[in-house]
Amino acid sequence: MSDVTFKEGRVSGYNNFDASLRIKVLPTTPAPASLAPETFDLGAHRDEVLLAQGTPSRVDGTKWYYGLSEVAFKDGKVVAFNNFFNNLKVVMKPKEGAQPGMSSKGFSIGSTQDEVLAAQGTPSSVQANLWSYELSDVWFHDGKVRMVNDFSSVLKFRPPQ
Repeated sequence: MSDVTFKEGRVSGYNNFDASLRIKVLPTTPAPASLAPETFDLGAHRDEVLLAQGTPSRVDGTKWYYGLSEVAFKDGKVVAFNNFFNNLKVVMKPKEGAQPGMSSKGFSIGSTQDEVLAAQGTPSSVQANLWSYELSDVWFHDGKVRMVNDFSSVLKFRPPQ
């Protein structure tokens, strides 16, 4: 069953669970098709997400849902996502100039976010300072790895000696 919520006479959210709503979210600034991004990253504007992903299946406040995956916004920019169902076109890459060769070495306590990205690639989920890769977690403090739980045995983590 689908539903639409209103605030002050305007649509403020919806859930198109059964795909019965004929709804389309449009970007605030149309971009030429040739410039439409194929992916998005943390910090992307909601229009970039919309152009890469299309209309969300549900909008609830500052969260957009694509099936069971979600993208969270603050001031119109992506601040978090949950892509455990691997249907989001989110890609995170280390910044240019990040230490080359890190991917083969893995990462350890004190590694930077760029070093983790070089070793692991895009996380399944980013929620503030917690990055998840499947059921494994990497916690950051001041941009550096503080703690790791590798429940899924997927992390290229080098424990301290």
